[in-house]
Amino acid sequence: MAGALLSGCSESSSPAPTPTLALANTGATTATAARGSSATYAFTITRGGGFSAPVQLAAEGVPAGVTASFAPASLTGTTTASTMTLAVDAAAAPGTFSVTVRATGSGVTGQSAVVELVIPNPTIGLQGAATALTVVQGGSGTVSYTVTRGGGFAGAVSLAVEGLPNGVTAAFAPTSLAAGVTTSTLTLTAAAGTSAAVTNLTVRATGTGVTAQTAALALTVSEAPGIVLSNAGEALSVVAGQSGTRTIGIARRGGFAGAVTLALEGAPAGVTGTFAPAAPTTNESVLTLNAAATTAVGSYTLTVRGTGTGITAVTTTVTLVVTEAPGITLSNSGGALSVAAGQSGTRTISIARRGAFAGAVTLALEGAPTGVTGTFAPAAPTANESVLTLNVAPTTAVGNYTLTVRGTGTGVAASTTTLALTVTEAPGITVIGTGGRTWNLPAGTSGTRTIGIERQGGYTGAVTLTLEGAPLGVTAAFAPAAPTTNESVITLTAAASTLPGLYTLTVRGTGIGVSPATGVIFLSVTTGPSLSVTWAVPSVSVVQGQATRAQMLIQRTGTFPDRGRLVIEGLREGLNVLFPVPLDSLTTVNTYIATIDVGPVLLPGTYQLIARATAGELSSTATLTVVVTAAASGFALSTPVTLRTIEQGDSASIPLNVTRYGGHSAAIAVGNFTLTCLATVGGCPSTTFGNLVSTAFVSPQTGNTGRVQPNLHADIPEGEYRFRMVATGSGGGPDTLHVPVRVVSATQARHSLSTITLPNAAGGETIDYTVRVHRTPGNSANVTFSVSSCQSGLTASLPTPGTTGNSLTLRISVSRTATPGSLYCTLVSSAPGQRSQNVNTWVNVTP
Repeated sequence: MAGALLSGCSESSSPAPTPTLALANTGATTATAARGSSATYAFTITRGGGFSAPVQLAAEGVPAGVTASFAPASLTGTTTASTMTLAVDAAAAPGTFSVTVRATGSGVTGQSAVVELVIPNPTIGLQGAATALTVVQGGSGTVSYTVTRGGGFAGAVSLAVEGLPNGVTAAFAPTSLAAGVTTSTLTLTAAAGTSAAVTNLTVRATGTGVTAQTAALALTVSEAPGIVLSNAGEALSVVAGQSGTRTIGIARRGGFAGAVTLALEGAPAGVTGTFAPAAPTTNESVLTLNAAATTAVGSYTLTVRGTGTGITAVTTTVTLVVTEAPGITLSNSGGALSVAAGQSGTRTISIARRGAFAGAVTLALEGAPTGVTGTFAPAAPTANESVLTLNVAPTTAVGNYTLTVRGTGTGVAASTTTLALTVTEAPGITVIGTGGRTWNLPAGTSGTRTIGIERQGGYTGAVTLTLEGAPLGVTAAFAPAAPTTNESVITLTAAASTLPGLYTLTVRGTGIGVSPATGVIFLSVTTGPSLSVTWAVPSVSVVQGQATRAQMLIQRTGTFPDRGRLVIEGLREGLNVLFPVPLDSLTTVNTYIATIDVGPVLLPGTYQLIARATAGELSSTATLTVVVTAAASGFALSTPVTLRTIEQGDSASIPLNVTRYGGHSAAIAVGNFTLTCLATVGGCPSTTFGNLVSTAFVSPQTGNTGRVQPNLHADIPEGEYRFRMVATGSGGGPDTLHVPVRVVSATQARHSLSTITLPNAAGGETIDYTVRVHRTPGNSANVTFSVSSCQSGLTASLPTPGTTGNSLTLRISVSRTATPGSLYCTLVSSAPGQRSQNVNTWVNVTP
């Protein structure tokens, strides 16, 4: 070290220089950079004192969101210049910032320089090509808008319009301006109904992170060329056959001044319209509507259509009311007016007014017959009716007349109505007696006749009847005494003391308001009647169980008041009297042959039979003595049943008793059954009813009790019948028994079967056999059949197995080997809810 110092001191040189470093900004010290851009600064370094080491550049105070870079960041060798770039990203906050650039190197004092970075705010601008726009109603218009971006803003900008009036719509093309797009076209469209007015609109531009910008636009909506039709007033009323006018107003819009062609639509038949002028250039035209006389009355809606060049057609409606032409129609109701001669009647004449006619209608009567006059109240009504009074003189001929009522009025056509007048007789009565016929009335009797009353002229009052000119002993009574109908029954009573003779009696009828009337009765009073009855013999003798005959005589004088009646008294069990004719025919029969029937149960002895004949108040009796003697041997048939009720198509059991006498003990058979009709609603048929089936009579037949069971057909008429049977046996009889039977309506549906008379058929022959089906009334059920069995030599088949009618065909075939004689097949029937039936179908097989 010491040697070095020495050496150094020995040289004669200057001290070594001090290394230095200088930094200078060679460009602008302030730069502006929007977000997303950058700013550059130029720097130069100066070395001194032999300084040659690398120099490092760095930036201090760089704000957030800004990045600093140097090119180059390290200066070596002879490089003395470097550029600093400050890159501003999108998130950097705007403002003015100081950035210090520092240069450092080894062995030298670092140097610095300060620069400013300005980051501006992002902005947009909006500029319209026009500040005012006019759009016609129903049309559209456009305005172009330019958007400018500043402060580094590059985002999308949205456009909108504010303050649009009703009926106006807006559209931008495009609505949103993307980065790089700066223009958009606004189209405003005004609907046809938009009000004409000036509206201040605001066009607004907005973007993210920038302040919205606006531009004013004055929108003027002007009227479109067009018209509006109108007509003042309510419905237009026109009388059929006349015309009316209506002014059609034309309101013009949008400066339209052309001709408007008018046309009428929807007019009913008979209505035509003309316009004056037909194509006005002014603001109105007069429409004349002509309604033909034949146009139907009513209310119609017509349309007036207006058209013009370059405008839309428009319409207005006109209500047309077609009314009737002024006039009248006369009428009267109620049919023919009936007026008795000498009286009067009224009829209301109605007046129907048309077309608002309200004037007086003068009425007159035409065509009245002689003796008929008419007056009207009032004679010239202004109302809708008048009362016609027709006065008919007593001399007016009875008959039917047609009268005419005529109505006239100012300005209207005359109208007529016809009235049928019937002139009837004046009120009155006629009393009709017995005419020219003589009334025979025996003394001591009474009788009745009908007195007729004819009424004339509509008389309906009571007619009081009295008898005049009656002889002593004859009195009269009327029922009713003052009839309001057309007849009364007179009862004449002739006392027994009345002298016989021919008398003329007068029946007088009186009534209020009518003349009295009389009728004549020719009365012949005759001697009173008499009646006597006698037996030809005073007594008869009869053996028990036998019968005898006795003659009865009826003697009459005078006229019988009624048919009369004969009654036999003293009858008892075993003693009966039979007559061949009814006992109520005393006016036609004078001699009766009576059969005195003595049953075996009647004990031997003497009995009295009294014949009593009556006719009105007359009566006569005669006694016949019946001497009953004992019989050697016999029997009598009886039953405790006094009346048996059987339903149609049903059966009933009738108990029988046998009384034997004289030691009779032989077998007895009962048969010969018949059912005889006595009375039905529709009248009895002329034949008796067969097919009455008897069960076993007695078991054994030598006993004293038994029963029979009549089976009735289903279609037998309801009514009263007599069931007859005959008992036979050796050593006595025959004895006949009658049982009263009442046939009543069936309570359920039934049917029964019957066959035809026994047919003949030879061997090898086939016959069609008709089976009759009897039904209770209203029974139409289907009756089905089957063949139960056939005797040897017969076969049977059914062409039709059932019927809803009253007959069925059974086909029977006879074998060639069949034994001659009577053979049968058994046929069985059935129907829903009804008892089954069977019937034997007999065939007489011939050799």
